[in-house]
Amino acid sequence: MGIQGALYSGVSGMSVNSTSMEVIGNNIANSNTYGYKSSRTLFADALSSEVSSSSGQSQVGSGALLSSVDSLFGQGSFESTSSATDLAIKGDSFFVVRDPNIDDNKTFTRSGAFRVQDGNLTNPEGYIVQGYEYNYDATGDPVVNDMQSTFGDIELEIGQDHPDTTSTATLESVSVDSDGVVTGKYTDGSLADLFCVQIAKFDNPSGLTKLGSSMFSESRSSGDAILGVTGGPGTAGGVNELGGTIYSSTLEMSNVDLAQEFVKMITTQRGFQANSKIITTTDELLNEVINLKR
Repeated sequence: MGIQGALYSGVSGMSVNSTSMEVIGNNIANSNTYGYKSSRTLFADALSSEVSSSSGQSQVGSGALLSSVDSLFGQGSFESTSSATDLAIKGDSFFVVRDPNIDDNKTFTRSGAFRVQDGNLTNPEGYIVQGYEYNYDATGDPVVNDMQSTFGDIELEIGQDHPDTTSTATLESVSVDSDGVVTGKYTDGSLADLFCVQIAKFDNPSGLTKLGSSMFSESRSSGDAILGVTGGPGTAGGVNELGGTIYSSTLEMSNVDLAQEFVKMITTQRGFQANSKIITTTDELLNEVINLKR
């Protein structure tokens, strides 16, 4: 490959280190974003070329390549809030939300900043939280440990009627327990379990496609979503029990470690500088070769 090969090695090193700096910058920018999961860059050596040596054939590398940019789904710390519909998951599951403008779609998020809006439990982007509705008999009494096996929108609106059709009470407020059960409190003081928040797991969450706003979609790499509930509430119809805990009045913060990101920034900067030095030094060597003709 000769002297010129060193130029391309230096260029490849600068390229991968600049990509790494982009990832670091994005992590730092999102250090206060709820539900954000940090990323990392992985490098790999480029294809080596063979050269002749006194011991036979040897190999010389030709620079570096970007192997992948991985998402790290480690647990973020929790922050307490005053809103009962702010939810956080302890575990490796995701909340399931739906774009109201697209039929039969699922999007996944770790950011549980939900609110009751327009008759539904939604996130700030208007995506509707999905859940399983509890069954009630003809008289309005809840069927113990019975939940519909099909999921749908969590429909909530302050002032809606009581499930017991003989009652004139209306919904006053809602709460969510550690199993994700959404309970309504009515104007007559009564309580009724209305929904159970749906969660999802993936065989390879690092393969999820980022959509922005702390939301993800399935991909071939992530595999299909495994849908279910935490496992606490009684279910019917074979709803998957996925484990984990849901905390109300809590939000999961970003899992970015600022100290680690600043260390990465320093090493990436030095790596970029070192590779730029390769280019300037190789240019000086080429200049010496050209000057041989004089």
